[in-house]
Amino acid sequence: MFFKSKNPEPIKEDSRIEDLKIITQMNQDLATTLDLNETLQNALEVIIKRINAQAANIFLIEEKKQVFQCIASKHQAYLDEYEIPLTQGVMGKAVLQRKCIRVGDVRKDVREIAEFYFDLDNKTNFTTYSVLCAPLIAANECIGVIHCLNKKTTNKLFEESDRKLLETLSTPAALAIRNARMAKELVDKNRMQ
Repeated sequence: MFFKSKNPEPIKEDSRIEDLKIITQMNQDLATTLDLNETLQNALEVIIKRINAQAANIFLIEEKKQVFQCIASKHQAYLDEYEIPLTQGVMGKAVLQRKCIRVGDVRKDVREIAEFYFDLDNKTNFTTYSVLCAPLIAANECIGVIHCLNKKTTNKLFEESDRKLLETLSTPAALAIRNARMAKELVDKNRMQ
């Protein structure tokens, strides 16, 4: 038996079809390479284009140091060697809760989030207005996060539909990153023998 919602969300068929095409293309693109850097750049390119973000980064978890390390970035400079403690900011919250988090307006959010982005912006010469952050979960292990900044619209704010899409796109990205890391480990191991 089917029930109609009292307040159904308008269905944007064209948008859903486009999202499915993007996910399919992303899966194909990511499956064609085991090179980690190429995989990361491909993932960021697709995500920035589809979500219409001003910038995006991939931070992987460095277990020994208990930090996020930025290993890929598009349109935001000076993050290559940036490390953030696992418990800080939206990234820490996304990993802890194992879900995609949207901060509509960073300046109006809780003090710790606003301070975190104020500090980060000062270091990177970038102004953050809105944030999307999705955990990268592969084989039930959180390996990092995808971090998107500022929607390319007048108000620069992400919407709930953007959060849902990033959550969906993070799964194939996480699997591709995991596979590329495993391939690199095998190559490195074979070189040592």
